[in-house]
Amino acid sequence: MKTEGFVEKIIWLTLAVTFALLGSLVLLGINFKQLLPWLQAIVSVVFLVFFLSANHHQLRHDVKKALGHS
Repeated sequence: MKTEGFVEKIIWLTLAVTFALLGSLVLLGINFKQLLPWLQAIVSVVFLVFFLSANHHQLRHDVKKALGHS
């Protein structure tokens, strides 16, 4: 599947950009505790997207089954 590889690349790119941004902000002397909620939010969203994309086909099958479709 082409989309799975694409989503994976986006996730890795997002993580790389996030850590590069955090690293530069820390080097600039910005308080890390203020950044923690943002880091948690970004990581949560990335892993949620990864989880949903990894389980996309099974999820769709389960939803159809729950709605009464075969």
